Amino acid sequence: MVVYNVKLKNGSEIQIAPLNGSINVKQIANFINSLVEERSFISRDKKITHHEQRSELKVHKKKIEEGLMEYLIALHGKNIIGQAMAERLQHRVRGNAFIRLYIAESYRQLGLGKILMYLVLNGLKRKKVVNAYIEVAEKNIPAIKFYKKLGFKKVALLPNWMEFDGNYINAIGMIMELKNHVEKAYGPYENIL
Repeated sequence: MVVYNVKLKNGSEIQIAPLNGSINVKQIANFINSLVEERSFISRDKKITHHEQRSELKVHKKKIEEGLMEYLIALHGKNIIGQAMAERLQHRVRGNAFIRLYIAESYRQLGLGKILMYLVLNGLKRKKVVNAYIEVAEKNIPAIKFYKKLGFKKVALLPNWMEFDGNYINAIGMIMELKNHVEKAYGPYENIL
């Protein structure tokens, strides 16, 4: 298991590692629930219970073992501050992967999202994934700008796709072709980690 020790733009020293046994259900549930409380643009709109999180983790770990998922956790001390997941699709669309990126509010704009995306996209590239796909709430302008800067392109408008504050809002589907993503979006490797 590779663990990356990284310094963020604010000087915080963090660790990024694949999901493993040292990360417990409570830590992940607390992180997800903090995003729900913040009312961030994630798909979950209700807090997750430890039982629900345990069930989800069991599924994720099976997919990781089968080579169908990349799952990275960013830690500052014992607190989860970010996570990136990429799930490889199957059958005729097996050359594609769906990505989710979550960053704690106080760690945004510090380079963590870029680092997590770099690592997860590199993992997908090593596994010969052709395209990475992400969905973003149309109102989440900073995220859309971030993904565009990395090389994602808008490919779909998903009308009334996500419920937010009792109303349905649009989402944007974005795709990145992975063949040259590292060189185009990031430059030399040493500038990232």
